[in-house]
Amino acid sequence: MTEKQIAPTVVWAEIAVTDLEKSREYYGAVLQRELTTVHNAGPNPMVPLSDMDDPTVSAHLYPGTPSRDGNTIHLLVSGKLEEAMDRVTAA
Repeated sequence: MTEKQIAPTVVWAEIAVTDLEKSREYYGAVLQRELTTVHNAGPNPMVPLSDMDDPTVSAHLYPGTPSRDGNTIHLLVSGKLEEAMDRVTAA
Protein backbone atom coordinates (compact mmCIF):
# COMPACT_ATOMS: atom_id res chain seq x y z
CA MET A 1 0.00 0.00 0.00
CA THR A 2 1.40 3.39 -0.93
CA GLU A 3 0.93 6.37 1.28
CA LYS A 4 -0.96 9.24 -0.33
CA GLN A 5 1.15 12.38 -0.50
CA ILE A 6 -0.65 15.52 0.56
CA ALA A 7 0.43 18.72 -1.15
CA PRO A 8 0.91 21.76 1.05
CA THR A 9 -1.86 24.35 1.04
CA VAL A 10 0.49 27.27 1.52
CA VAL A 11 3.25 27.33 -1.08
CA TRP A 12 4.80 30.79 -0.73
CA ALA A 13 4.60 33.89 1.46
CA GLU A 14 5.74 37.46 0.96
CA ILE A 15 6.75 39.58 3.93
CA ALA A 16 7.03 43.34 3.39
CA VAL A 17 9.71 45.02 5.52
CA THR A 18 10.72 48.66 5.93
CA ASP A 19 14.45 47.88 6.30
CA LEU A 20 15.51 44.94 4.14
CA GLU A 21 19.04 44.60 5.54
CA LYS A 22 18.00 44.78 9.21
CA SER A 23 15.23 42.29 8.47
CA ARG A 24 17.67 40.00 6.66
CA GLU A 25 19.90 40.01 9.74
CA TYR A 26 16.95 39.48 12.11
CA TYR A 27 15.38 36.57 10.21
CA GLY A 28 18.82 35.06 9.60
CA ALA A 29 19.46 35.04 13.34
CA VAL A 30 16.02 33.64 14.13
CA LEU A 31 16.25 30.91 11.46
CA GLN A 32 19.95 30.26 12.19
CA ARG A 33 21.04 30.53 8.57
CA GLU A 34 22.83 33.02 6.39
CA LEU A 35 20.35 34.87 4.21
CA THR A 36 21.43 36.74 1.11
CA THR A 37 19.84 39.61 -0.74
CA VAL A 38 18.93 38.81 -4.36
CA HIS A 39 18.88 41.81 -6.70
CA ASN A 40 18.09 40.15 -10.04
CA ALA A 41 14.90 38.13 -9.41
CA GLY A 42 12.37 40.82 -10.25
CA PRO A 43 11.62 44.51 -9.97
CA ASN A 44 12.72 44.73 -6.32
CA PRO A 45 15.51 43.17 -4.29
CA MET A 46 14.39 40.34 -2.05
CA VAL A 47 15.69 38.01 0.62
CA PRO A 48 14.58 34.39 0.17
CA LEU A 49 14.09 32.63 3.50
CA SER A 50 15.25 29.32 1.99
CA ASP A 51 17.20 28.10 -1.01
CA MET A 52 15.27 29.11 -4.16
CA ASP A 53 15.64 25.50 -5.42
CA ASP A 54 14.07 24.11 -2.22
CA PRO A 55 10.76 22.43 -3.20
CA THR A 56 9.20 22.98 0.22
CA VAL A 57 7.07 25.89 1.38
CA SER A 58 9.03 29.11 1.82
CA ALA A 59 8.84 32.88 1.74
CA HIS A 60 10.80 36.00 0.97
CA LEU A 61 11.29 39.45 2.43
CA TYR A 62 10.90 42.47 0.17
CA PRO A 63 11.10 46.24 0.68
CA GLY A 64 7.65 47.67 1.25
CA THR A 65 5.14 48.88 3.77
CA PRO A 66 4.09 46.10 6.14
CA SER A 67 0.33 45.63 6.14
CA ARG A 68 -1.70 45.83 9.33
CA ASP A 69 -3.77 43.02 7.81
CA GLY A 70 -0.90 40.53 7.50
CA ASN A 71 1.43 39.13 4.87
CA THR A 72 0.68 37.90 1.36
CA ILE A 73 0.15 34.14 1.30
CA HIS A 74 0.03 32.09 -1.91
CA LEU A 75 -2.16 28.98 -1.84
CA LEU A 76 -2.08 25.84 -3.95
CA VAL A 77 -5.46 25.08 -5.52
CA SER A 78 -6.42 22.00 -7.48
CA GLY A 79 -7.56 21.97 -11.07
CA LYS A 80 -7.13 24.55 -13.77
CA LEU A 81 -6.88 28.25 -13.02
CA GLU A 82 -10.26 28.94 -14.62
CA GLU A 83 -11.90 26.31 -12.38
CA ALA A 84 -10.28 27.81 -9.30
CA MET A 85 -11.44 31.30 -10.28
CA ASP A 86 -14.99 29.96 -10.72
CA ARG A 87 -14.82 28.58 -7.17
CA VAL A 88 -13.55 31.93 -5.90
CA THR A 89 -16.42 33.76 -7.59
CA ALA A 90 -19.00 31.28 -6.34
CA ALA A 91 -17.74 31.46 -2.75
